[in-house]
Amino acid sequence: CEDSYFTPQCDKYCKPKPGYFKCNSSGEKVCEGRRRGENCDSCTSFYFGHDCKTNCEPADEYYICSESGHKICLDNTTSVANNCRESKNTNLGMTVVVGSGSLLIVLVMITGFTLL
Repeated sequence: CEDSYFTPQCDKYCKPKPGYFKCNSSGEKVCEGRRRGENCDSCTSFYFGHDCKTNCEPADEYYICSESGHKICLDNTTSVANNCRESKNTNLGMTVVVGSGSLLIVLVMITGFTLL
């Protein structure tokens, strides 16, 4: 068979597309990384972006994910840590963010808007 043709009859065409798919010995597309779909042009669940590397898994009580995979906090806060998980003490004007094994405390000076 010529390059990119497979099967004993050489009637199966598959040309690898780097970053998207490879071709197996039968000429079937095998998606790379976190890609899926007939042409491997979609991302698997919870991954976004042209390279499918942006991860966002919605946390019902904290945030949803935008089409680009960015977290949108449900309580109208913005989080530098981008985790939207917080415990507020409004009497002190303080927000406590619990991240991956760390604790971050930030004083908030803007009225009506919480910036973490």
